[in-house]
Amino acid sequence: MTGLGARSWFLAVVVASVTCLQYPLMAVYRQVWQSKFPALAAAFPNTGPVAFVGGYGTDNMDELDSAAMVQEIARRGLPKDAYVAGSPISPSTDFLAYLPLGLIQKATHDMTKTWFLARWLACVAWFLALFCLARRLGVAPLAAEFCATFGTAFAYLLGLFFLRGLNVSGGLAQSLGSAAWTFVSYGRTENVWRIPRPGISYAALFAAALVWYRAALSEKLPALVLAGLTGGLLCYVRFDVASGLLGAMCVYPVLQTVFQRRFDWKWAAPGAIALVLGIPMLRWALHPGPEFLLKAGMTGLGKPDWETGLYVPLLAWTLWRRRDPATLQTCALLLTVFAICWLPLVNGMSLYTPNWRHYGNIFAFLLLVSQLPKPALESERLWRGLTFAALLFAASLNVLYAGIRFAWQGLDGDYAAALSWLRANAADEAVVASLSPEVNGLVPVFTRCKALIGNGAPLLSRVPLDESSSRILYALDLFGVKPQAFYDEALKRAGTAEPRQKLDRIETDWSYFYGRVFNMAPKETGRGYLDRAEARSFPVQYLWTGPFESSLASKRPAKSKLRLERVYANATVRLDRVLETP
Repeated sequence: MTGLGARSWFLAVVVASVTCLQYPLMAVYRQVWQSKFPALAAAFPNTGPVAFVGGYGTDNMDELDSAAMVQEIARRGLPKDAYVAGSPISPSTDFLAYLPLGLIQKATHDMTKTWFLARWLACVAWFLALFCLARRLGVAPLAAEFCATFGTAFAYLLGLFFLRGLNVSGGLAQSLGSAAWTFVSYGRTENVWRIPRPGISYAALFAAALVWYRAALSEKLPALVLAGLTGGLLCYVRFDVASGLLGAMCVYPVLQTVFQRRFDWKWAAPGAIALVLGIPMLRWALHPGPEFLLKAGMTGLGKPDWETGLYVPLLAWTLWRRRDPATLQTCALLLTVFAICWLPLVNGMSLYTPNWRHYGNIFAFLLLVSQLPKPALESERLWRGLTFAALLFAASLNVLYAGIRFAWQGLDGDYAAALSWLRANAADEAVVASLSPEVNGLVPVFTRCKALIGNGAPLLSRVPLDESSSRILYALDLFGVKPQAFYDEALKRAGTAEPRQKLDRIETDWSYFYGRVFNMAPKETGRGYLDRAEARSFPVQYLWTGPFESSLASKRPAKSKLRLERVYANATVRLDRVLETP
């Protein structure tokens, strides 16, 4: 019996609640400090209301950018560009990853509530799916509960990201201390911070894999068709997870044919259906265009993901011992992930392989546990103890992190007040000009407005780089900033600030400006676009002047026809309505 019972659902709720414990704690801590100790709370890096769209306040642009897409889908269903006005309505390449988030936002009308609820639901889904996948691999119920608990609360550890940060220099005590701190640091809920990847997309991957596992076991036509449909739809959730499962669906018939010494069309049916359903996305993925490759950082010389080389002995050992359908399916998925992570050796293209290694390692973890000796798998004391220890450790970490980060986990108070004014008074899709990358990220999330300077993330926006460069040039002209000096400084300081250490918003804005527009494109590429930018004007309704703009602006050019009306001001932010543009 591998189904879910009341106990599994109860544990899923407990694990999700423990994994996400830090978020309500941070909200409570902020409320207590702001109400009981207002003078001390005034020194917070972010003094406004609690917000969960960033790891450390809103300096984490990754989540802030995703939140803009969530807001757009909540408002329109099929979104326009989430950042700039005037784009045609078109679904994003990972539309199905954002759709459930948009539905939650439509119900809550509060991005902080949406973000927490989405994380919590993602954790519930992870636990249930991982539990069922472990059971399909023959893992005993209590051991499967541990796999699901650890895979949900500490999945980031399985990605082995912490290995890159190990410090082996110095003495033994220093090295061990550094390794222990790195291990513990990555034991937080990082796995559900980045909502499209991995929170929602991994939940979809686990669910689609589970449907496929069940279909392969039954080999009944309706189950096979359903497996193919879920695999095809996964293409519109996130391509990194879809490529792993689609590849596995194609490799599995080969493994079955080799080991069974016969071919059965039923083994290939799900893969064939998924490939047909995913053709539009597959065509785009195979030919994404040169600008996508530039912004995604895929034009440089790539290196293989050496960690996934460990899959080879694991697969050899596994296939020597076991060849049941679920085991062969897991091996097919790991073979696919291995091939993708080593693809740079073949085509030389740079690829961010941890996207694949992360979920590949989760399946490898389940496969390893499934091959433990039977007495160990059936030891109730062992697995109950490990599950309890994992929950206790996760709860302890979350309490600690909540106490460390609650001062960061909010909006700047003056920014929040200005955004509130725009939300109440600005027209739908009114364009706000700002040079701050943080503000350009906040505006589409917390108002109905758009930003003059858009987003360079290739999966989030389709604004061409030459237009983005012209938008920057126009914004600089509006604020009276000399372009060449600004370009030099932005390129020099790109990626220099660490949000967890820097309290200076101006430093952080300088650090993020280039990446906000050009993402991972080489600096010389961005400089070329900026130098060649044509002077163009774009519709603008409001100018946002905050610390970053104030530090740059001199006086507006005398030849400018810009006429402004001050409509809002506080200690940090000024909002001017544009009456006439150059």
